[in-house]
Amino acid sequence: MKNLSFLLVISCFMFSCVEKDPKLDESKYITMQQEYEAQKLEITSAKTSFFEDKQEALASKLALFKKVKDSNTTFTNVSKDTTFYLKGAAIKMVNFPTFIGPNYVPRRARNSANTATDQKTGIFIAKQGNTFSEETFREYYTELYNCKDKNITNDCTDLKVTELQHFLDLDYAFIVSGHKVMEPSLEDSKNFSPGIFLATITAYDLNSDKAILDFSVVATNSEEVSYREGGFINSNPTEVVQNDFRKNIQKALWEGCQKHFNL
Repeated sequence: MKNLSFLLVISCFMFSCVEKDPKLDESKYITMQQEYEAQKLEITSAKTSFFEDKQEALASKLALFKKVKDSNTTFTNVSKDTTFYLKGAAIKMVNFPTFIGPNYVPRRARNSANTATDQKTGIFIAKQGNTFSEETFREYYTELYNCKDKNITNDCTDLKVTELQHFLDLDYAFIVSGHKVMEPSLEDSKNFSPGIFLATITAYDLNSDKAILDFSVVATNSEEVSYREGGFINSNPTEVVQNDFRKNIQKALWEGCQKHFNL
């Protein structure tokens, strides 16, 4: 009741203070409109100039991404060396699985990346047709795939110049083909069958147009998963088990990459 009264008083106060027939300052409106149009023209001109200067580079990078994502593309003579480690460069990943929340970076990884002298950028991408990966990894430049080769203009993308430049600057792609072999399921109130996840990741050097490493990732549920029952706060055991599975998939993907790259 107090909340309703409070809102009613505020509303009365607002209506009593606002002029019922306010006069439009036409000159101010025209000035604002002109400033908006000027800014819009400046942004459009900057993008047009960028497209003119970077058209060949954009087309080449886009063609490369289409190639590595294509389900018909196979990589030959790719190392499967379990001891491989790329020294020197720290790779900053620009995306990560959407089901985990953004920016999961272990402290050790953050520290190692900050102390490296050579900073590179990488991105997780989905192999075409791999449902899990396509739903999991967001590529912020996906609208570029709708652009015609060698004809990337304002008409086919709303990306900002900075985003387009970041796309050009990407150094590594981590191509993920992941499958949930089995989803976790409850057996009774105290037991559950764990989920199983398998993935193959191909690390690709975009600058040299070469696949440099294939490695596998496996994930399952934790041995023990706790949930709250009774009282004011109850947990849904099915959701708790599913969340534990997703969290372990995320952890396995990240740590699998960390074995070979400085993230």
